[in-house]
Amino acid sequence: EDVAYKLVVDASGNVYVSGWSIGLGTNYDYATIKYNSAGIQQWVRRYNGTANAMDFVGSLAVDAGGNVYVTGQTAEAGTRNDYTTIKYNSAGELKWLKKYNGTGGVDDAAGSVAVDIAGNVYVTGASMGNGTNYDYATIKYNSLGFQLWVARYNGPANVFDGANSLALDASGNVYVTGRSTGIGTRYDYATIKYNAAGIQQW
Repeated sequence: EDVAYKLVVDASGNVYVSGWSIGLGTNYDYATIKYNSAGIQQWVRRYNGTANAMDFVGSLAVDAGGNVYVTGQTAEAGTRNDYTTIKYNSAGELKWLKKYNGTGGVDDAAGSVAVDIAGNVYVTGASMGNGTNYDYATIKYNSLGFQLWVARYNGPANVFDGANSLALDASGNVYVTGRSTGIGTRYDYATIKYNAAGIQQW
């Protein structure tokens, strides 16, 4: 079983596809492919989490330099599912790989990734908190993969909150949206603006 989940095209017409793919004895793995504009495969990169279990891609992005960013959830020994974000250069060489194990130390699944003109990388999704069930967890990494900040949001019902999408503006503000459990309303839209330092604006 092989499931393509995200597709991006760059300014040169190169096509990038990522999803999950059954490996030889590795269960589901991340699988990311680059094709040129003629459809000729340039490279394939796979990633298998340390627990050798189910690893699912949530999102894919490409920057102006042809660097490729993949995020999602991977099964990790001792911490169950973690955000796992990978940066490949245009030749498919691994530049860095970063994991995030939330405050609850259990399950965390990234669903969206974006990159700004400075190469900073932003990831969001759903992360188990410490006594807060699932929360939004939004992370900013610099171009070298160093974590600059994490911003978490727990909705009013203290139950499930999961971010699905993320966008950036030219000033470095970060916008996150998804679903949040309300009090007596089940799931609601919850949209948050953070500034470049990760401080909630509204």
